[in-house]
Formats: sequence, C-alpha cells, structure tokens
Amino acid sequence: MTSSWVLLVVSLAVILIGCDLFTNGVEWLGKKLSLGEGAVGSVLAAVGTCMPETLIAILAIVFGEKSGVGDDIGIGAILGAPLMLSTLAFFITGAAVLICSLTKSRSSKMRVDHRILGRDLRFFFIVFSLAAIATFLPGKPYKIGAAVVLVGLYGLYVRQTFADKRGPESDEDISPLHFRRRSTDPPLWLVIGQSVLGIIILVYGAHMFVKELIFVAAATGIRPLILS
Repeated sequence: MTSSWVLLVVSLAVILIGCDLFTNGVEWLGKKLSLGEGAVGSVLAAVGTCMPETLIAILAIVFGEKSGVGDDIGIGAILGAPLMLSTLAFFITGAAVLICSLTKSRSSKMRVDHRILGRDLRFFFIVFSLAAIATFLPGKPYKIGAAVVLVGLYGLYVRQTFADKRGPESDEDISPLHFRRRSTDPPLWLVIGQSVLGIIILVYGAHMFVKELIFVAAATGIRPLILS
C-alpha cells in the first residue's frame, strides 16, 4: 500500500518532467516555425498540458478494463482537469505573479492578449457545455453525432488560432531550451527531439499513474472516479 502511494507521487513527478520538456520544446518550435502566440500557447503547448489527463483517460479505459474501474478513472480525469485549472491553476498563476513582483523579478501586471483569451474562453464554454449535454442524450447515434460536432468545433478553433500572426513580443518570455541552455538559437532537430522525448515521458508517467491509482483505489475503498 505504501509503495503504491509513493509510486503514485513518483508518476506525477514523471508527468511533470515530461510536461516541462514538451512545453519548453514547443515554445521553441513555435519560434522556429514563426507560429502565432495563440497557436503556440493555446494549441501546441495545450497539447502538452492536457496530454496527462488525456493519456490517463485513454490508458485507463484500455488497461483498466480488467479491473472494472477504467471508465471511472477516465471520466474522473476528464472532468477533474477543467475544475482544477479553473480554480487551483488560476490561484497558483496569480500567486506566482504576486510573489515574483515582490521579489522585483517581474512586474505585477500580466501581459495578456484579450482577443486570444476571449476566443479561447468562448470556445471552451461552448464545447464543454455541449459535452455535458451530450451525456444526457438517449441513444448512441446521437452521442456519436455530438462527438463529431465537438471535433469539428475544435478543428475550427485550431484553424482560427493558426491564422494569427506571430508578434515580436512572443519571443520575450521563452526560456532557453533545456537540452541546450547556453544557445540562443538551438537547431530544429534538437527542439523536435526534446518535444518527442517529453511525449514519451508523459506516456510512461500516465501509464504508471493509472496502474498505481487502481491499486490505491482497491486498497483504500475510495472510488477511482473521486481519486482520479
């Protein structure tokens, strides 16, 4: 039981390392390919930040079928992520800005593109509302149709986001590439390599998380839906 809890924490650390490698890599990928700030932050980087709960849901459904709790873990990961982002993540972001401003390492004012942020929020509330409504649809064909509409809306969102042009301020906050921190212009192959490695680490961490979560749920009697 103790080892499962320890490995659960370790899996979260592995996922965090994978996210850091991937998001740092795609920031540089966006710069190399001259992609807009919205395309990098809202699409490419979002793939890395949303990949843990996405992979956890997929792996839980695939590998958790034998234990009978895969669906609970998958649904919990999907529903819990937006709730965490809209509460804890916003709090941590604001607290980090305030702490850094007190230490004079940055200003207390956040640089936000309201046009991009507004579009992101509009699409999120529309899509999340439709996804919630789809759970109450009576038949499978209706749910499949709703899924097609949701994928189509995301495709529209990606198209609009990639249409944005990259501004000069987009390069101001990029941290050095982890695999070559002293270089101001790392090669594209190294940027892609770090991003791919981040994805591999993410997959491994998500698989470990699902495996240990099943053990912890069985040992504690807590529903996997709540834990995930």
